[in-house]
Amino acid sequence: MSTPHRVAKVELYHVSIPLPAAFRPAWIPGMPSHENRFTLVRITTEDGIEGYSAGPAIGRERAGLGDLLGPYLLGEDATDIDLVQQRLREIAYLGWRNWWIEPAFWDIKGKIVEKPVYELLGGEPGTIRLYASTGEVKDPAARIEEVEARYAEGFRTVKLRVHDLDEKVDIRHVTETAAAFGDRMKIGVDVNQGWNIGKLADLAPAFRDLDISMIEQPLPRGGDEELEGFESPVPLCADESCLNTDEFEQAARRYQVINIKLDKTGGLTEALDLALEHR
Repeated sequence: MSTPHRVAKVELYHVSIPLPAAFRPAWIPGMPSHENRFTLVRITTEDGIEGYSAGPAIGRERAGLGDLLGPYLLGEDATDIDLVQQRLREIAYLGWRNWWIEPAFWDIKGKIVEKPVYELLGGEPGTIRLYASTGEVKDPAARIEEVEARYAEGFRTVKLRVHDLDEKVDIRHVTETAAAFGDRMKIGVDVNQGWNIGKLADLAPAFRDLDISMIEQPLPRGGDEELEGFESPVPLCADESCLNTDEFEQAARRYQVINIKLDKTGGLTEALDLALEHR
């Protein structure tokens, strides 16, 4: 029997939204961004149900991806998430990791039954406090001004970026910000792969004394093995780069906190499974 929810159309849009000022991401030194760029996908079923999702982009690097997605997805049941997962895995065999597309199919499922996706996943309404991720490396004065603005917006947790070759500079950035906000803000630190294990061993005690809540991604990718047996006085946080269950399990043995990014780690389906398994 045919299903009215088969995929009839896959559309990709390269979206670029101008920023009010240049943004210099700590994770891509030397590459300022003047726009917020992402790829938007719209999946349309034969009965006209549309599902949307998006993945971050540097530019138009996904140009031509639709030619690959079409043969894998057109004609498939958009409500069969297991099948969608398998098709995206097959595309990944060719070098394209596109888990960012999977939420569009959950969007379709939710619209069909007129329920929000969180209900389909077994969730309930609630609230959660967000933290402000500062994104850029700045001098202490500019950093304090920025954090003050985030505090005024209602944030009570902030993540600072430090990434200097001189560890004294990193300590000064965090120390001065912590002194300025005292008990008003909880502070975390994201190193963006900027340290080695020796530097982590030197700086973690200093950050413990400053009551820093976590240190994220202190070591270069591939250097995590050096954390085997290392006991940090500050909780360590793995970044969002786990690409599969095996990498997630390895990170779980070395870090106390793990971020999951849906566009890298299996979409909503696999990310939820991992979160429930390790909660």
